[in-house]
Amino acid sequence: MAAKRKDQLKCTNVFTTAAAFYANYISNITAIRCFGVYAGTAILVNYVLMVTWLPAVVVLHERYLLNIFSCFKKPQQRQYNKKSCWNVLWEKAQSLLFTFSEASRIFFEKVLPCIVIKFRYIWVFWFLAITVGGAYIVCVNPKMKLPSLELSEFQVFRASHPFERYDSEYKKIFMFERVHHGEELHMPITIVWGVSPEDNGDPLNPKSKGKLKLDSSFNIASPASQQWILRFCQKLKNQTFFYQTDEQDFTSCFIETFKQWMENQDCDEPSLYPCCSQSSFPYKQEVFELCIKRAIMELERSTGYHLDSKTPGPRFDINDTIRAVVLEFPSTYLFTLAYEKMHQFYKEVNAWIANELQSAPEGLSNGWFVSNLEFYDLQDSLSDGTLIAMGLSVAVAFSVMLLTTWNIILSVYAIVSIAGTIFVTVGSLVLLGWELNVLESVTISVAVGLSVDFAVHYGVAYRLAPDPDREGKVVFSLSRMGSAIAMAALTTFVAGAMMMPSTVLAYTQLGTFMMLIMCVSWAFATFFFQCMCRCLGPQGTCGQIPLPKKLQFKAFSQALSSRTAERGQNKLNHSNKYQLDTRGTKTDVEHEHYELEPLATHNCTAPQDTTVVMVKCNSFDCPMPNIEANVPAVLRGLELSNKSLCQ
Repeated sequence: MAAKRKDQLKCTNVFTTAAAFYANYISNITAIRCFGVYAGTAILVNYVLMVTWLPAVVVLHERYLLNIFSCFKKPQQRQYNKKSCWNVLWEKAQSLLFTFSEASRIFFEKVLPCIVIKFRYIWVFWFLAITVGGAYIVCVNPKMKLPSLELSEFQVFRASHPFERYDSEYKKIFMFERVHHGEELHMPITIVWGVSPEDNGDPLNPKSKGKLKLDSSFNIASPASQQWILRFCQKLKNQTFFYQTDEQDFTSCFIETFKQWMENQDCDEPSLYPCCSQSSFPYKQEVFELCIKRAIMELERSTGYHLDSKTPGPRFDINDTIRAVVLEFPSTYLFTLAYEKMHQFYKEVNAWIANELQSAPEGLSNGWFVSNLEFYDLQDSLSDGTLIAMGLSVAVAFSVMLLTTWNIILSVYAIVSIAGTIFVTVGSLVLLGWELNVLESVTISVAVGLSVDFAVHYGVAYRLAPDPDREGKVVFSLSRMGSAIAMAALTTFVAGAMMMPSTVLAYTQLGTFMMLIMCVSWAFATFFFQCMCRCLGPQGTCGQIPLPKKLQFKAFSQALSSRTAERGQNKLNHSNKYQLDTRGTKTDVEHEHYELEPLATHNCTAPQDTTVVMVKCNSFDCPMPNIEANVPAVLRGLELSNKSLCQ
């Protein structure tokens, strides 16, 4: 029965954590999407190997390899009269280890349940208050903001590192940096016609660009389109976001350059027929299509202007037909990693262009604006995708919890605890000065997967508790799962603490997050979730979802067989409880036995019974250690103090 409960807990833990990672698939960022698929699959594969390959290896080791290695061992000489320094140190270490083990057992079986149960109302109101505070910090003020530092490069080290201080503080002092920054980093304003802005590449392959999809309604050669695009260029150059230059520009608006060339075209050569200069603007469609090719070849020969994939202008297909047009203008905005600056640039320019396109003719109505906004688009996707992924992770965790316990109340309590953990953790990160960047987004997305485990473990243990009342179920779940959950949180906390001495920003942020999420998650699951179960937890079939008839019959048969086997095992253990090995000593060693039943009642009286600990020796006589003497009086007195703690 215990193995069955452990399997259910492990299965729940694996699927909730994997689901939290798989929820990142909805992100628009390919790297985060691939990371979610990889992490979720790795967890599932690890679980499959753990339940299939690992037990088989252990069985093979016990059956075949253990006897092979035992043949090479030398017979140990038993020396009990001589006590070396190493033996004394070994006994001291065993004594300390036993003392620590007893203290840990008493804490998780006695002290922690009393603290949780006695102060349950205080814990519930306290954690609700900090949850509301965390939600206010995350959603209202100051909120999780996107990068605000006006940096032109991605931050790698801590802010106190000399390299980062140069980019953020000292860079503006030097003239060569300011000149370089001002002359070459103006954001371009690029408008495209003839191509549909669709991404049809592989969503899991960052290198897949997809196939180009052309706009079938595009027509730049019509007279109405020529007049509109010329007025569009003139209006754009009168806007405040346009960067004026003294140099002659042949590339920004090709229609202006083409119009000037047509007006200055010499028709003395008889081979040039029809003569382009004889036509007036706007030109007929056939004249436009013929003369635009001549103009491009003439400009390339006279000015060195070469039309390629990186220069603005018309785009031709293999049949020399214009299929797309690209216009590009410099703007007054400078490139920066600060989200607000780039958002202002995109919002202002895109709003003006969208307003102008409303009056465009049919052949130019599907134009769209683009610029060097890769990092801005990444940040904008992070701001929306992170919250959606977290919400989906919580929903999936609720579904898995519901399918595991079949209890709505426990599932709701677990999700409330997980939501509180996320709000408090992210709110603390906001107060620590975190801004939502690539690393921060991935880290926060993992928060759901890391905060699910503890509450789910406690919830399943509460559901499987044999006690009928709430207090007994809470004591059962705390005593059975408290130490394991605490050790899991402690090991992850230590792993995060080991990253803190690093100067790399990614390691320090990940270490900070791991330490914070473990502390908050353990506190919410142990004190908040358990207190809610103690106050308003389900009893009996309260909140239980009725199973289908087939599942009910199967579950009843399994429960009946497991109970029968458990009773038989208990009888066997009871009959063998006081049987001594004839090869061992007859000295009885007694130690205190800490019962859990008194905590399920209101008097919390200390038990009077003691149990006998049997020590089985080998064929030779071995001295019996005085275990009771190793338990300090303060630990033995802790049992008697439970009465004062619980009352």
